[in-house]
Amino acid sequence: MTRVNRPDTLLTRLREIERRLRLLEGGRVAPAATLAAVASQAMPVAFTPARPVDWPGTDSPEWTDLVRAIAASGRYQVLVDTVAAEGTSGQARVVVNGTPAGEAVPADDLARHVVDVHVEDEPGEIVIQVRRVQGDGVVRTSAILVSRSG
Repeated sequence: MTRVNRPDTLLTRLREIERRLRLLEGGRVAPAATLAAVASQAMPVAFTPARPVDWPGTDSPEWTDLVRAIAASGRYQVLVDTVAAEGTSGQARVVVNGTPAGEAVPADDLARHVVDVHVEDEPGEIVIQVRRVQGDGVVRTSAILVSRSG
């Protein structure tokens, strides 16, 4: 909100962004030791819904993007949780910058799959795609991106 309690417009938001950039650019460059300490800190991880019924899902037989993350270049593990409605089975796969990473994993009963990925381009887009293979129910997924050292 602006100082006069009016909703922000694109122009006021742009001015605020420019003001913040000037402040950042006017600051001194951090020493290399400080930059290394910041780079070595763990990145925050968002919480995902705990109940599988709240996970995003699809009943499409085609690969459907359900969740995604943007990541810096590096090595990661993607913890993919899958579940399908009773009498339904499906598959999930991890796609990095448009290319599938490894084989598709089954999505039947509640299960967790660990998929190792490497992001070369920065920023990289990691997408979890799901499709229904059998039955007429919904296939659901949830995923967490974990940075790997080394």
